[in-house]
Amino acid sequence: MLTTGRDHERRGKRRFPLRRQLRYTIREQGKPPATGAGMSTDMSSSGMQFTADRELPLHAYIEISLSWPVTLANGCPLQLVARGRIVRTGMTQACTIRGVGFRTQSRVLEAASEFAGLGLPRESLCPSGM
Repeated sequence: MLTTGRDHERRGKRRFPLRRQLRYTIREQGKPPATGAGMSTDMSSSGMQFTADRELPLHAYIEISLSWPVTLANGCPLQLVARGRIVRTGMTQACTIRGVGFRTQSRVLEAASEFAGLGLPRESLCPSGM
């Protein structure tokens, strides 16, 4: 009987290659949030593999924001925001995905401009003023 690599796969969901820049926030009880950057390797609806700028704490809560490869019809870029727990650390990290959503780039830039005191109008950040 012939077997394929998929026969030995322990993951319940199929992973798809997705190489995108990401930012993350780690939340551990009793510690201030830690932020960093990395690159996604692959993902499924229930998990993601990625590299990070440092080794992350196993079982910590993580929020990842990555640039999505598809834009809205008006050209406005999207960010995928996923929340989960870190389940593997080392050369590559892996996390579960328990919650996911999309944000328009305008919301990310709008929040950043408000933080920086720029107060840029939403229309200047996304072509349709979403």
